[in-house]
Amino acid sequence: MIASIVEVYWEWLGCYLGRGFGLLVDLVPFAVSEAILQLSMWLCLLLMLSFLSGHPIPKFTWIGVLFLFIMIGSQGITSFDWVPSARRETIKSRLALNAVKESELNDFLQIQKDLLKQFPVELYQKAALNPPLEIVQQSLTKALHRLKLKPGREVRAVKEMWGITRLLGLAYGGPAYHDVITSEVVVASESDYPASKAWRWMCVLHEAAHAQGFTREMDAEILTWLALIEADDPLFNALAAWMVLFKAGQTFELPTCLKTEFLAVEQRRKDLNQVWVQWLKRVGQKISLQNSEAKYGSVERDSIIPLDHEFFATVTVLSQR
Repeated sequence: MIASIVEVYWEWLGCYLGRGFGLLVDLVPFAVSEAILQLSMWLCLLLMLSFLSGHPIPKFTWIGVLFLFIMIGSQGITSFDWVPSARRETIKSRLALNAVKESELNDFLQIQKDLLKQFPVELYQKAALNPPLEIVQQSLTKALHRLKLKPGREVRAVKEMWGITRLLGLAYGGPAYHDVITSEVVVASESDYPASKAWRWMCVLHEAAHAQGFTREMDAEILTWLALIEADDPLFNALAAWMVLFKAGQTFELPTCLKTEFLAVEQRRKDLNQVWVQWLKRVGQKISLQNSEAKYGSVERDSIIPLDHEFFATVTVLSQR
C-alpha cells in the first residue's frame, strides 16, 4: 500500500521536484547540502547558548533544529527515514524475482570474466577522472526505460565534499553521497580520497542513480549495473563486468592497467595524513558505525553467493532478457 502511494508521488510530483532542485543546485559551485548543515548547526548552537545563559531563545534558531532533523532523517543514518523514495518497491520485487539456478549464476559470472579479458585498455588510459555526464544520463535513462520507470533528474555537475560531510564521509567510509533534499551529487576530491578511475566512474554513476529516485543502496547498484550495460560506450560496458566480479568475492584476473592503478592508489592512500579522519574512524569502529559493503551487494571473499541474493539474482536475470 505504502509503496503504491510512493510510486504515485514519484510519478506525479517527486521526479519533477528532483529535476527542479537539481537544475538550481548544479549552478552553485559548492555543495549546498554542506552549507545548509553548517548553518543548521550554528543555529542549534545559538539556541543552546541562549537557553543555558537564560536569555530569550530567538525564534529563528528553531529553523536550525528543523533542518537538522530533516537532514538526519534523510540520509539513511538512522532507522527512521522520512524520504518517500526510501519506501519505493525494490527493483527485484518489481521484476517478481526469487532465486536463480546455480548454473545460471555460474554461467553469468563466467561471461563477466570473459568480458573483462577484452577490457579496452587504451580507452581507459585516455579516459578522464570522472565519466562524461551526458553518457551517464543517457545510460540511466535507457536503464529506467527498460524497467518501465520514469527518470528523475539529470546530474549536470559533480561537486567536491567539504566541511563536516567531508570529515564524516571519509571517516565513515562513504566518500560520496547524493543529498535527497538538494538533489546534488557530491564526491570526495582525489587528494582526499585517492581512487582508481574505475571506482570514480562507478561512484558517479551510482550517485546519479540515487538521483533517479532510488534511496536504497542495493537498488542504486542494480540500476548502476544496468546503466553500464545499456551505455553506448565500450568502457562503460567493460566496467559492468568488473563491477560484478568485484562484488562476487571470487578470484579473477584483473587487466594489467587496473592492477597497476590499484597498487598506485593503495600507496597514495597510505601516504595520506588525515589525523581527524583517522581519529573519527577509530571512534566509529568502536561504536560499530562503519559503512558496509554488504548493503551494496558485495559478498565476503571466497564465500558462496546465495541464489536469491538481491543483486546477483537480479542482474543475472536482467542479463538474460
